[in-house]
Amino acid sequence: MIAFWTICGILILIALLFVLTPLLRREQGEGHVERSKLNISLYQQQATELETDRANGLISDAQYMEGQQEIRKRLIEDVAEEEKTLVVNTTGKKAAIILGLAIPVLSVSLYLMLGHPKFLAPQEAPPAPSAANGGITQEKVETMVANLAERLRKNPSDARGWTMLGRSYMVLKRFPEAAEAFEHASRLLPNDAQLLAEYGESEMMLDPKELNPKAVELTNKALEIDPNNPKALTLGGAIAFEQRNFARVVALWSNLLSQLPPDSDDAKAVESGIEGARAAAKAAGKPLPEPKIKPQAASAATVSGSVTLAPELESKAAPEDTLYIFAQAASGPKMPLAILKIQAKELPLRFSLDDTLAMAPMMKLSNFKTVIVGARISKSGNAMPQSGDLEGYSQPVKVGAKDIRITINKAVP
Repeated sequence: MIAFWTICGILILIALLFVLTPLLRREQGEGHVERSKLNISLYQQQATELETDRANGLISDAQYMEGQQEIRKRLIEDVAEEEKTLVVNTTGKKAAIILGLAIPVLSVSLYLMLGHPKFLAPQEAPPAPSAANGGITQEKVETMVANLAERLRKNPSDARGWTMLGRSYMVLKRFPEAAEAFEHASRLLPNDAQLLAEYGESEMMLDPKELNPKAVELTNKALEIDPNNPKALTLGGAIAFEQRNFARVVALWSNLLSQLPPDSDDAKAVESGIEGARAAAKAAGKPLPEPKIKPQAASAATVSGSVTLAPELESKAAPEDTLYIFAQAASGPKMPLAILKIQAKELPLRFSLDDTLAMAPMMKLSNFKTVIVGARISKSGNAMPQSGDLEGYSQPVKVGAKDIRITINKAVP
């Protein structure tokens, strides 16, 4: 069981990177205020985790600053979008924001529960959030979750609300309540693979010492609906490992591996799990056939072309200035899907962007069909646009496009 839960813990963390799913239902009335508070509290918990990671040496100062900027940016964008949605009465977006904010908190909780030993070691770290220092306390989170539960009792047809409640209970390690909430949601959305996988996880956590048949059933059903769902693949492989079905472990986790950026830490963790399954099969006297060498899946998800600097702006760019070439979704989040960092002295140049340059596994070129490619000369070296930077963008292009031509032809106001 120790090997099973060690691998399960690592891969659940990986799977949580993928679980932001679109929501379609609406939330109205007094729930807006409470959910906004919950949104803010969840982001503050994420910021606290980032600060603790820096104190424990898990991330560099530069990574910490970039992470803080990204958290602030997402919070501003999400709160603004939620307010806009309330005014125009657009359906679905509020619930999407709420769910998106719940996921990082799940990561925090599961990381604290199953994560990196170094994180758990006694080290000097920032003070825990408390009422005295203005932080979001456990009591405040529990109060907001209780308010959400009360509203759902009055509106039991809100499937996405039940999903959020289940995830919130998982954060609080209240696994029986989480399983009950996910059960409510699954009755309303019986063919949602992501939901079924999370329901299965909650059932699994009811008694980690035993393999829960209900968890097995739910995970298998999720895989039937969506054989490529990352969370279902993660849990399915962990279950197969416990059942000593090592061929299935390799099959499921190989599928998961194909969705990760090559050479990323996540990919290496999955590769380690696959090798562990192969070793266990060999030790049991049933060695598995060696995998055939296949081209990396990321090679098909590329955009390439050339970047030039407009003659009238040449005097404003120094050779040592930082040049960023990046792709972002034509419609949706503006976080770069792939980014290349070089110096302006390389201009003009040919470029190629692919999944190996992704910043996060769930935000990469292969997850989108249409992108915009941009180039920015940064005077400060910061990836975020600053006044005085020089930039240029392509028109929306399909992933796989070649010979994209970008001219850096304007200055950031």
